[in-house]
Amino acid sequence: IGANGFEGLSNIKEITLSDFTSYIYTEAFQNCFGIKKITIPARVTGIETGAFNGCVNLKTMTILAQTPPTLGTSAIPTTIETIYIPTGTIEAYKAATNWSNFADKFIEL
Repeated sequence: IGANGFEGLSNIKEITLSDFTSYIYTEAFQNCFGIKKITIPARVTGIETGAFNGCVNLKTMTILAQTPPTLGTSAIPTTIETIYIPTGTIEAYKAATNWSNFADKFIEL
């Protein structure tokens, strides 16, 4: 998903990214106030700084990647409530740079 690719689209409530998505660039979903839930496919290897900046209603994220994608600073809003991750990956996510900030939000699928 390119930088600022979906910026400001406020009518989107739930997103399931294509299995072909491999990277989420800077501010790709910036200020998409309507997003409440997103599913990120297993192929994603990185989520850049500010990717979900301003997505204050984003409460649930499902990440299907066995290996934690690289995560830029402020990529995910601090208001996130739950991050679902694959079974058996919780320690890897907790140890990964910037993911550790969300350790109390992880639930294994």
